[in-house]
Amino acid sequence: MTIGPGPRRGRVVAPPSKSHAHRLLIADFLAGDLSRLSPNAADSADVAATKRCLAALAQETAEPVLDCGESGSTLRFIAPVAAALGKRPIYRKAGRLAERPVKEYPVIAPGVHELPGNVSSQFVTGLLFALPVLDGDSRIRFTSPLESRGYVDMTLAVVRGAGVEVDEVEDGFLVRGRQKFRPQPSVSVEGDWSGAAFWLAMNALGGSIDVAGLSERSAQPDMAVAELLADMPGEIDVSQCPDIFPVLSVVAASRRRETSFKGIRRLRIKECDRVAAMGEVLSRFGAGVEVSEGEFLVHGVGGAFRGGLFPSFGDHRIAMAVAVGATCADSLVEIDDAACAAKSYPSFFAELSRMEFADGAAFGGAQVLAAVSLGSNVEPRADYMRRALAALDGLPRTRLVAASSVIETEPVDVPPQYARLKFLNQAALLRTSLGPMEFSKLMHGIEDSLGRVRTTKNGPRTIDIDLVDFGGIAMDSPTLTLPHPRARIRDFVLGPLAELGFALP
Repeated sequence: MTIGPGPRRGRVVAPPSKSHAHRLLIADFLAGDLSRLSPNAADSADVAATKRCLAALAQETAEPVLDCGESGSTLRFIAPVAAALGKRPIYRKAGRLAERPVKEYPVIAPGVHELPGNVSSQFVTGLLFALPVLDGDSRIRFTSPLESRGYVDMTLAVVRGAGVEVDEVEDGFLVRGRQKFRPQPSVSVEGDWSGAAFWLAMNALGGSIDVAGLSERSAQPDMAVAELLADMPGEIDVSQCPDIFPVLSVVAASRRRETSFKGIRRLRIKECDRVAAMGEVLSRFGAGVEVSEGEFLVHGVGGAFRGGLFPSFGDHRIAMAVAVGATCADSLVEIDDAACAAKSYPSFFAELSRMEFADGAAFGGAQVLAAVSLGSNVEPRADYMRRALAALDGLPRTRLVAASSVIETEPVDVPPQYARLKFLNQAALLRTSLGPMEFSKLMHGIEDSLGRVRTTKNGPRTIDIDLVDFGGIAMDSPTLTLPHPRARIRDFVLGPLAELGFALP
């Protein structure tokens, strides 16, 4: 996916907190309430994994297959619960999950459970759900200081809300056995501060985005992002809120100063090594980075970032952090795998695509959203696509919002002698204050400048740009019909548009 530069404005509702959702799902499951387990198209990949696993656990089988996907939360939370219920699951793991610290419990018994507090608070959460249903009392004892305490507080709030008693002691928790969870149907999932952090960071980079649906009384440790962005200190300890490190480091890189991040050890064992990943990302943006075992030091650029191609490392938070940086870049920013954002925030890039640009005066009028489809079957195809995209972004009173990833497709309705020439296809959304006829004329001018030849009907094309939709208007003139009359039957148009969260009216 490609993101156009420029600060954004708009309004979003914070996505549901996957941290809170995991906990409510498990508490309700233990209370015998399976009503929250129905799949939902808006579920993040991690929450969908927890629903799948709980639904499998509910079946009357001693050895259920639990497909955890890439969700460390799902596996760490459910493994002790499954053991407490007498199950012997077969766990399926995807991506980097098999390499991350996990603990599968063949059995679990009442008694003392010792844990290091500095590996993952998720191990603590799993025990806080499992130990109350055992037939004896238990104790959780920390062998090192507990990090990410806020996430444990979230768990305590959920289990206590379900009627379960947990007592805190100096080095851990006391959990009485033979307790019963009770359903909490009136409790809804909180808005997610870690997801909202990306919009709040865009505001820190010049945007104007209203983020609704957040609770300032939340126990989510990522709520710290609001205070940190309001007055970013020169040194930030992210040991209690590691998930907001990627986006905080992007904002730090935009400042004309140094920012030191401490408490970074656990960031190396996330979906990727986020310390190394953000070092690469910030370097590509043009910032200086120095990394040691315990410190991530950012030398900010104090201006616009460099654009270009950026890796996401298959990590949802890295991909979205790059998108945040794109809003203050000097040119287009291409992300190699934006789809990984679905792990925690499936609608993030669709929300971004719907936003206007904050500096509206540059348009000299209302910002209409135009959807275009691009194709090329003449080499160098990829180069023609990139040049066309940059030219569209350079049209007067027009800016690229976002462009989909590029796909290769078989030719449609071409002369037989050209049937072997496969197309590259892509969709793009642009904001413009031009009229549809003027926009279309300039769009065809880009085709001409890139050597488009029209001597043979449906012959080879260096670049083909179709205006698919223009602000939802309908028109039918000798030179332009909107929406595009064949767009709805072309998968190579609909698929890329869907990636951008755009559907034809």
